[in-house]
Amino acid sequence: MTASDPLRMCALILAGLVLMLAVFGPNITPYDPLIPDPINRLAPPIATHWFGTDHLGRDVFSRILAGARLSVGLAILVVSAVVEVVGGLVSGMLGRCRAYAPDRCVPCLARACGRSGCCGGSGWRWD
Repeated sequence: MTASDPLRMCALILAGLVLMLAVFGPNITPYDPLIPDPINRLAPPIATHWFGTDHLGRDVFSRILAGARLSVGLAILVVSAVVEVVGGLVSGMLGRCRAYAPDRCVPCLARACGRSGCCGGSGWRWD
């Protein structure tokens, strides 16, 4: 990537900003996205509620950041699952199951968390 391509640089900065807001956003918002505030129902965008409030009085900006965190986490899970499945299939078809590179690259803790989440944490050892 070069500095002469401003569109790619803007897209990279925007993607980084969205990722940072998704990760740290729920920690910096002053309102809980789930708790209703009937006094401030359907409030327009003001200084205290940047995107306004919904029909129950919940802050829309806080709800968007909470949803972004869930969406980014789900996207990371899907991409990592696809990479693992494709890598496992290729490794199995080539007959080199022991030399599977992601087994060496992905930390054991991350794989253990993924396996326990998918399999209900049964305690079976898959290695």
